[in-house]
Amino acid sequence: MGISGYTIGNGAFFRGLQYLPATTVSFVLNLTPVLVLGASLLWLREIPTGLQVLGVIVALAGGALFFSPGLNAGELAGLIVVGIGLIAFALFSILGRAIARDQETDTLTLTIVPLAAGGRLLLVGAAPLRGNPRVLGQRRRNSLMAGFGEYCPRLCPL
Repeated sequence: MGISGYTIGNGAFFRGLQYLPATTVSFVLNLTPVLVLGASLLWLREIPTGLQVLGVIVALAGGALFFSPGLNAGELAGLIVVGIGLIAFALFSILGRAIARDQETDTLTLTIVPLAAGGRLLLVGAAPLRGNPRVLGQRRRNSLMAGFGEYCPRLCPL
């Protein structure tokens, strides 16, 4: 779950920013609910409400309007990269919904474990490309860890 959302999803969106303007990347990210609704229907067997269907129609109409002028050179490659991120975020959402719906774990664990796993993998993959991140000072690190209670020392030591 964390690999799809944090590693692939965020990695693809940040990579897509090299090819596309931020508004385009943001617009594509906002299409995630369209994929989630479709996947929820097929995989989770959830029937969408009329309001959800209307939201999908509005989102698709907005997409048609946004992309109606066409694409500039290099933007197709960016859309492919960002599309991979879009699919990864939709998968992340569907997996999270399935686990939460079945009450397989508590909400805090469902949030922290994927973030710790996916974030670490993204950090390991990005460090060779962008250099090592600046490490937080001890006082700042401790205040951040205190917010996560017992989870942070076990799952995401800094």
